Amino acid sequence: MRFLWTFAVACAAIIFCSARLAFPAVVTLAWDANTESDIAGYKIYYDTDSGPPYDGTGADRGDSPIDVPLAMDEDPDPNTVQYTVLGLPGQTYYFAVTAYDREAPSNESGYSNEAYTGSSRDTKPPFVVRYPSIDYANRTIDVTYSEPNMQNAGTESNYVFSPSLLFRSQGGSDDIAILDASTYRLYMTYVPNRTIFKLT
Repeated sequence: MRFLWTFAVACAAIIFCSARLAFPAVVTLAWDANTESDIAGYKIYYDTDSGPPYDGTGADRGDSPIDVPLAMDEDPDPNTVQYTVLGLPGQTYYFAVTAYDREAPSNESGYSNEAYTGSSRDTKPPFVVRYPSIDYANRTIDVTYSEPNMQNAGTESNYVFSPSLLFRSQGGSDDIAILDASTYRLYMTYVPNRTIFKLT
C-alpha cells in the first residue's frame, strides 16, 4: 500500500506544459516522477469530459489509458516525467495520470490531479463571429463560430430561426456540412430573399 499512497503525493504536481489545439492536437504533459524503487511506468487517462471515468479515444497511441513505460519518458531530468500525446481531434481534453509497479498483476495508483488543454476553463459560450453568409440560389447558410470543433454544431435541433426556416431534410444527416474547424454550412429547403431572420 505504501506505493499507492506515496504516488498520490508525488503526482499531485501534474502540470500542463503545452497544447496546440490545431487539428489534430499535440498535448505535452509533465509531472513529478514517482520515487518508488519498483515503479514500472505510468498510464495517461484522457477524455473530453472532466473527471473519471476517462474513456477518451483517438490518440495516435490508442484509446485511454495510454501506457507510458519509464523508457518512454521524454524528459532527461529523473525528477520529471514528460510525455506528448499526439493525434487528438482539436478540442478540450482532460488528463489524469496513474503509476504502476512491476508486480504481476501490477498495482496501480489512484488518479493524479486533473490537467486540461487550455490556459483556463472556458466560461464564455461560443458565438457567431460574423453575419452568416447566405447563398440564396443554393439555399445555404454558412455560420462561423468563435470556437473551433464545437460539439453539437452539426445537430439540426440546435438551430432555431425566426421567422422559421427548415432544413433540406428534417433530421437528415447531410444537412450540415463542416467547411473548416469553425464554419458550418446549413442546407435549407428555402431561404427567402431580402428577409431578415434571426438565428438563435
